[in-house]
Amino acid sequence: MYQFSLLNGSLLKAENTYLPATDLSILRGYAVFDYFRIQDGVALFLDDYLDRFLRSANALRLQFKWNKDDLRRMIFSLLKSNHQIDGGIRMILTGGSHASGYAIDAANLLMISYPHVEYPQWYFETGVKAVTVQHQRELPQIKSINYLSGIYYRSILENLTAQYLLYHDGMYIRESDRYNIFFVDQEGVLITPEQKVLHGVTRKQILELASKNGIQFETREIAISEIPNMKEAFFSSTTIGGVPIKQIDDLTVGSGLPGPVYKKVQTLFEEHCREYAASHGM
Repeated sequence: MYQFSLLNGSLLKAENTYLPATDLSILRGYAVFDYFRIQDGVALFLDDYLDRFLRSANALRLQFKWNKDDLRRMIFSLLKSNHQIDGGIRMILTGGSHASGYAIDAANLLMISYPHVEYPQWYFETGVKAVTVQHQRELPQIKSINYLSGIYYRSILENLTAQYLLYHDGMYIRESDRYNIFFVDQEGVLITPEQKVLHGVTRKQILELASKNGIQFETREIAISEIPNMKEAFFSSTTIGGVPIKQIDDLTVGSGLPGPVYKKVQTLFEEHCREYAASHGM
């Protein structure tokens, strides 16, 4: 863990940074958050993350005084204080501490630096296994701190030696607990769910890269019944970029190996991150 965190704009030792026990985030789980990567000292795609963070905060009717420029200044201050060149930063904006314990009050803003997340290399070389669970996230387009179901269902992953959950509503594929999903159909079209999911920033970057690089794509409902006909599948997220899926439940996806569309998308995304960091560095 890094030495410093920020609470309401004040720089504090990380071990001495606390939210009040009466905060609505603790009493009721009422708060929003976002997390972005740091690469070569640069916050990747920061505007996209700040825009989503503020959209989530406004959608949850939080009472806060900070604007986008304020948040950006705090982030740069935290990066400088921690001499942080990689890893990530988590921002949390809470429901505050109302006397009733059940109403919104002045928000608390917390920013925490994290070290780089390492994933096993075999995830990318051979792909991961996903297990489907019928679940629809509450207020899915708000990035709230509510990960109750994702954590609760982790025992399923352990029992089935799988790595990821895949939510569906009984008819349509939605997302994972922390990741968006992409499929590639028999015609090589890249497809990702559009409705009732959180629109990830990495998802947004992948779709923009696909558009610029001649990869045909669609954003639409994906029926569970379509999965057996898909040639490829992969998850996307801030921390992992893209990771191929070799198996969903008992079904092998395509050849069971990372496919050409995934490989192209992952290469394009990694190059995009490097170019962004180089062009936004000091």
